[in-house]
Amino acid sequence: MEVYEWKERLEQEREEKDRFFAAHSQSPISLEERARFEGLSYYPPDSNFRFELELREHSDKKTIQIEDTKGKMRQFLRWGEFRFNVGNEECTLQAYKSDPEEERLFVPFRDATSGKETYGAGRYLDLDLKDRTPDGGWILDFNNAYNPWCAYSEDYACPFVPPENWLKVSMEAGEKNYHLKKEYSKEQIIVEGRIVMNKSKVQPRVIVFTSSTCSWCQAVKRYLQEKRIRFREVDVSRDANAARDLARRGHQGVPVVFINNRPVVGFNKPEIDRLLGIR
Repeated sequence: MEVYEWKERLEQEREEKDRFFAAHSQSPISLEERARFEGLSYYPPDSNFRFELELREHSDKKTIQIEDTKGKMRQFLRWGEFRFNVGNEECTLQAYKSDPEEERLFVPFRDATSGKETYGAGRYLDLDLKDRTPDGGWILDFNNAYNPWCAYSEDYACPFVPPENWLKVSMEAGEKNYHLKKEYSKEQIIVEGRIVMNKSKVQPRVIVFTSSTCSWCQAVKRYLQEKRIRFREVDVSRDANAARDLARRGHQGVPVVFINNRPVVGFNKPEIDRLLGIR
């Protein structure tokens, strides 16, 4: 397919999706939002993010469990992996199936744009027969990357992206953030199903999000203890609600330290000192 044909088809598909969201009875956005809906936001088509690749199928297709945004565990088969380069960065993405008989591949991913220009919990690619090449390969086109429906409404449950599919590079292709959805404010975060931080009341002043296997989390806690800073610890490996909310806000890793509502990612000692007024 020529580049101009590919671009034309992509633009047409995006227009069709906009019409579906704006008027169809099964649109994931609310009736109130449909009245204000002017179209989804995308990166411009970029053929540099379109790859023709071999799927390196796994000989041992293990079943893994992936939690969704409603807390339910879903089972997927780890079917194979794609390997490709973005600039000088080598990237690998796992492809999953929910049933060994289905032709479709499910490729969820996060990247460096997640939580910034794109949906914080990540985006999806669905590959089927139309994405096959004549030589048996697959077309992995990130211009087709889309937001899961839970990005538009909390009525839907969507699988989180497994950590093995978190890319370090920026995939500046496909769908961007949905701007009409009501999000938690930057001053709010959910722990154990309730808001524990907001503008009017910050209690405690410092909250440290950790996991039981994180060595940097231990370093952060030791540092705060040495400085005699009182803090509340939230272990996301035991608190699924906190883990889900961090993911929605673009924080997939720990530690994350909230100091007077401001997040500090990792053990960033200078930034922690600055926000705490430590000299």
